[in-house]
Amino acid sequence: IGTNSWYLNNLNLNDKVNIFITKSSIRLPKDPRTPIIMIGIGSGISLLRSFWQERSHQTNPGETLMFYGCDSKADSLYSDELDDIPNFELFRSYMHDPLNPQFIQYQVTLQGKRLVDLLMNQNASIYVCGHTHLGHAVKRSLLASLRRYTDLHYKQAESYINDIQFFFLNYFVYYLFKYTWKYDFS
Repeated sequence: IGTNSWYLNNLNLNDKVNIFITKSSIRLPKDPRTPIIMIGIGSGISLLRSFWQERSHQTNPGETLMFYGCDSKADSLYSDELDDIPNFELFRSYMHDPLNPQFIQYQVTLQGKRLVDLLMNQNASIYVCGHTHLGHAVKRSLLASLRRYTDLHYKQAESYINDIQFFFLNYFVYYLFKYTWKYDFS
């Protein structure tokens, strides 16, 4: 159960709830050929849904990667929809899978070389939606990948990772990476 679902579940009948709608400042890149990386856990994936839906209707979209984590296969949201998106790569992680338990940052680490290339050489946009702990874990995984797959020194890699713009919405954190560096993998 997500943060908002938990809150609503604990309300009593006739409790009043203040709600408001604000215009989002988070957008897909203007150029649809720009690769995007989406990382979400649990019900936080709902906040990324409009991105993959819009992306599926674009002409010649760039690479689209989605890292999704939840407790178990039974808790997986939008499975049918996610499995049928063209030009879309999905990496799933299940924390409580009895045969192969994984946290989402493990999948991020496994795709580290590719993610570093997408971010540094192809100006990919990355969107992380989940609790702040997820954001920190993803940053650590990307930092390790930068160190492993580039010749950046620790401080340079850390500077690259810390060049992030934060947007806070409730307990969800969105990270939009800025791309100021390029790296040649040859």
